[in-house]
Amino acid sequence: MISPNKFWNKHAEGYAKRAVPNETIYQEKLAMTQRYFNDEMAVMEFGCGTGSTALVHAPYVKNYLAVDVSDKMIDIAEAKLADTDINNLEFKVSAIEDFKPSHASFDAVLGLNILHLLDDPQASIKHAFEVLKPGGIFVTSSPSLAGWMRILQPIWPIGVWLGYIPKIQFFSHDNIAAYMKEAGFVIEEHWIPDESKRTSFIIAKKQG
Repeated sequence: MISPNKFWNKHAEGYAKRAVPNETIYQEKLAMTQRYFNDEMAVMEFGCGTGSTALVHAPYVKNYLAVDVSDKMIDIAEAKLADTDINNLEFKVSAIEDFKPSHASFDAVLGLNILHLLDDPQASIKHAFEVLKPGGIFVTSSPSLAGWMRILQPIWPIGVWLGYIPKIQFFSHDNIAAYMKEAGFVIEEHWIPDESKRTSFIIAKKQG
């Protein structure tokens, strides 16, 4: 089985060319998130891919750090950034677990379409909680891979081993909400778009 870095390096160019599945829903998620932003906030996004969402959000906050485990994804993101006049956005090759701050550092953490791709999504949610300042928000968008999708669960590892598909976690909307609460978050908003019912968009707060 290849590492996440090698897998996403292999697919980075194709990922960069892929359109968002639903532009209307994507724009609503951006708007919902930006209602929580202000120009004094420090934001970190993990699993940023090729940086498209980071480039949209960065002008609304003070500092924005976007990280991904794939160096080729980050190369593409940095090339996009070079074509803008945005000067408060930094891209870096990293996983969220690599951040070991001595104190809570961020006003907001974003993990978009990434939790289902992690070996231990619950650990990453807890880590997001730890790096957030009291009152900070955690924004996630996660597909529900329960229900009929579980039919694929027994054969999925074969595709992963062959390097054709990424390793994923099969969890439901209720699972992801429970993981948030177990980590200590209070859910502010939980939106499941009517069209597909497949994605949980959650904005959760670290009380303080």
